[in-house]
This record gives sequence, structure tokens and C-alpha cells, in this order.
Amino acid sequence: MEKISVDELVLFLKLQVAELISTPIAEVDENVEFINFGIDSMHAIYLIEVLEKKLNTEINPLLFWEYPTIRNFAEIVISEMKSS
Repeated sequence: MEKISVDELVLFLKLQVAELISTPIAEVDENVEFINFGIDSMHAIYLIEVLEKKLNTEINPLLFWEYPTIRNFAEIVISEMKSS
């Protein structure tokens, strides 16, 4: 499992979202809900798969919708990794 900080994970997720929606990373606000970027369930599955590979861990897909901003999602993923 890769050691990563919340801020590093936020940056990684911002890059992934920017690429998915074809927009500059500067326009991806970590405190805006995924749905406001046009991220749907198919995008969520893709993002979770990429993240699972990067972190070498499983992520409960429900967390993506329960913690609907990049910052909130990154924080819960890191928290879950520390507790497992």
C-alpha cells in the first residue's frame, strides 16, 4: 500500500477529474461536489479503479457518493487506509 498524504491524494484526484472532463486542473475545485463537474456513476467507477491501483487497496464505492467532494473523499480514503 502506497503511503500518501491527503493533499497528495487531493492533487491526484484533481488531475484525474480534470482529465476526465477535459478541463484545466486550475478549474477543478476540491470543495465542489463531483456531480457539479458532470461526474456520473461510470466516471466514479473509473476513478475508484484508478485509485485502487495507485494505492493498492480496495475502496468502498459508496464512499464516493457519501463524501462527494475531492477533499472529503480523499480524507475518508486516507482515514480508511490508516484504520485497516
